[in-house]
Amino acid sequence: MDQKRIPIGFEDFKKFKEEDLYLVDKTLLIKELLDTGAQTTLLTRPRRFGKTLNLSMLRRFFEDERTPEGEKVDNRHLFEGLAIMESGEKYLTHMGQYPVITLSLKSAKQSDFAMAYTSLIDEIIKEFDRHAYVLAGDMTPRNRQWFTAIWEGKADDIVYAKALGFLSECLYKYHGKEAMILIDEYDVPLECAYFGGFYDAMIGFIRSLFEPALKTNPYLKFGVVTGCLRISRESIFMGLNNLEIHSIISENFISQQLMDTISYFDYAESYYHVFLTGLLKNTGRYMVQSNRESGTRRPDLILCEKKFMGKAIILELKVAKTFAEMEAKCEEALAQIEAQNYAAPLEGDGYRPILKYGIALYKKGCIVKKAE
Repeated sequence: MDQKRIPIGFEDFKKFKEEDLYLVDKTLLIKELLDTGAQTTLLTRPRRFGKTLNLSMLRRFFEDERTPEGEKVDNRHLFEGLAIMESGEKYLTHMGQYPVITLSLKSAKQSDFAMAYTSLIDEIIKEFDRHAYVLAGDMTPRNRQWFTAIWEGKADDIVYAKALGFLSECLYKYHGKEAMILIDEYDVPLECAYFGGFYDAMIGFIRSLFEPALKTNPYLKFGVVTGCLRISRESIFMGLNNLEIHSIISENFISQQLMDTISYFDYAESYYHVFLTGLLKNTGRYMVQSNRESGTRRPDLILCEKKFMGKAIILELKVAKTFAEMEAKCEEALAQIEAQNYAAPLEGDGYRPILKYGIALYKKGCIVKKAE
C-alpha cells in the first residue's frame, strides 16, 4: 500500500483529501460545535496546531458552496471515511446547507496602521469576490451599490467596518439561510499593532468589524474565531454573551487529544502527566514547569507567561478509578492547590492573575474544573 505524503504548507482541507495527503481526522469538531449551541466559539491554539486547516474543514462541511456562475458545488466526497460521517443524520443534515464567510486576518503584520488596515481590506474584498454570484439575484439598489463598492475597493471606511454583517445579509437573501462566519488568526493584527504602537486604532477597527457580524446580526447562524492569544472579553468580544471559549486546557480539547493518542494500557498517572507536559510545551506562549521528577511538594504543572507580570496557571492532576469519582477528584485537586499554597511563590514573583485548575482523568476522558 502506498504511503500517504506528509503535507507541508497545505491549509486547504479540500487539497488534503483530493491529493490524498496524510490527515489527522478532526472532523468531530463539527459535532462538538453543533452540540454546544454557542452562537460564537473562540478556538485558541498555539501556532502550527492546525487552526487554519480546521476552519477550512468547517467551511467545506457546512458551506452551500457556489461557483462564480452560482452553480452548487458538492463537497460530500471530501468527508467519506471520516469520523463525522458515522455521527448520524442529526449532524449530516447540516452538510452543505449554509452560506459561509471566511476571513483570515493573519496577513495584517505590517508595521503601521495604514498598511495593516489596507491588508485587511484586501482580505475582505477577496471574500466579496468569492460571493459575487449574489449580484445575479434580487438586491435592493442600495445593497447592490454597497456590494459593488466593497468588491471594487472603493467603499468608505464605515462600509468596510460593517462589511461582514452586510455580506451575511446579502447571502441570507440569496440562499434563504443564515450565514456562518469563520475568522482565522484574529489576534495577529492586534499583536503586531501592540508592538507597532497603533493598538488603539487597530482594536477599534476589529471591534467595529466583529460587532455587526457576531453580536447584533440577525443573519448569523454561528461564528468560529481562531487565534493563539485569548484577548479579554472587554476588548474585542464585549457583548458576545453566548461566547464559548475552547482553549488548549479545555476539557473537550484534552479529551480529544487523549482519545486520538493514548492506548487502553496507558492509564497510569505518570503517563497522563508526561502526556500533558508534552502537549502544553507546544504552546510557545508559556514556560511549562513540571515538578513530577523533583519530588517536591509542588503542583503537577505550572504554566507561566513569558513576560513580566504575566499570567500563571496551576494544574493539579488526579486519576479516577471510576467515572463516578471524577467530580470528587477535581475537588480534591483544587483543595490540594489551596492547602499547599501553591500560588504563593508565583504571587511573590509578580504573576497576575494566577488561575487554578483541577483535572480529573479517567481512561480516555477528563473533567477540568477551575477554582472560583
